[in-house]
Amino acid sequence: MEVMLEHENVKKLSGDIKIDDSYLGGVFVGGKRWRGSENKTPFVVALKKENGMPLFIKFSMVNGFRKVGLMHWSEVHKTQGSQVTTDDLRCFSVLDDGGFKHEVKISVKGSKSQKESLFLRVHTVLGDLKNSLIGTYNAISSKHVPRYLAESQYRFNRRFNLENIVSMLSFIALCTPPLLARYLTMAEKEW
Repeated sequence: MEVMLEHENVKKLSGDIKIDDSYLGGVFVGGKRWRGSENKTPFVVALKKENGMPLFIKFSMVNGFRKVGLMHWSEVHKTQGSQVTTDDLRCFSVLDDGGFKHEVKISVKGSKSQKESLFLRVHTVLGDLKNSLIGTYNAISSKHVPRYLAESQYRFNRRFNLENIVSMLSFIALCTPPLLARYLTMAEKEW
């Protein structure tokens, strides 16, 4: 999973990109719900579309949905001149200053938001991600969330080349320098 994370981090998205916010984490009895909950790990999902179909995905853990973190995220993960579409979450306004064509769509609130056509593909990918994590792991540690996200991202981005996915991963693993186990267990750097 670390190899997948390192390999996927160097790739940037370009073109028509839909961006949304999401969280991983379970119910925390007695604490805050939704945004701001202590047990939720926030992450950005960016989907590159071509001819109306999802082509590539980028999942990135963030420290929170603040303008500073999202500006840094956009510099690292997207190329200049991309057409970016987001919902009306205020922190996404930072993308207006990043050299991107940023379009804001007012999102529908509540249960109707899942059926909204603009972000339907993004919500479908998020649902697949969460179902995959729930179906595969008993529990996930928040400090390893970037690796879990990278694994799903790696598989999604290579879904049209499944016959070579294992050999490509083996080759990438051989080219990746070794990492001490203590670094794998340390908390991830958050943006």
